[in-house]
Amino acid sequence: MKVYVDSQGALVNIGDWDTCIGLDENGDMVETNPIPDGVREIDAEVSYTSAGRAFLSENYYDLRRCEYPSIGDQLDALFQAGVFPAEMAAKLQAVKDRYPKPD
Repeated sequence: MKVYVDSQGALVNIGDWDTCIGLDENGDMVETNPIPDGVREIDAEVSYTSAGRAFLSENYYDLRRCEYPSIGDQLDALFQAGVFPAEMAAKLQAVKDRYPKPD
């Protein structure tokens, strides 16, 4: 599939670039919506997250990052599962006790 990526490899456009020909203030024909500097056309596969965000299929890091629970949720799950060392669990519990979750 034809896609356009920026200099960092981030997806900018999927499919043909929508350039148009218009008239400037003098009535001369000019290209509107030109491809920005640093953006290039490549052939690549595109994947979509469950939220509908598009990424290059090869960019598994961004695909995973959008789908993972937040770091806080991951750490809380580990705390609840009892996998932290006792000293760390005590520190976390002290914070939870100081700021209890509202009912």
